[in-house]
Amino acid sequence: VRNMASSRYGTSCTKLLTTLTIFAIVLTSYIFALIVPDLLVVNVIGGALCVGVFASVGPGLVGLYLTRSEGASWKALMYALILFGISNAVAGIVFPDNYEGDMA
Repeated sequence: VRNMASSRYGTSCTKLLTTLTIFAIVLTSYIFALIVPDLLVVNVIGGALCVGVFASVGPGLVGLYLTRSEGASWKALMYALILFGISNAVAGIVFPDNYEGDMA
């Protein structure tokens, strides 16, 4: 905790940068709220990206770089996991419809 700035934001330059960043985030959210009338597609794309990142790319990279397994079969499985997750994410983005009418 030593050498920590006493104010919440630190220097005035940091405070300005923080304020501008918050403003940019709010403005971007506002613009997208005006452009996107239906959140269904946004939720589907967000879910597809979460599948790709949290269920495959993240664990695959951990398996490749943070575990002590060095075998070729292990690396092939991790690359297959990453490829499978990315392909599922792409499929979720390409086919955002739930196909409710096709279900019995």
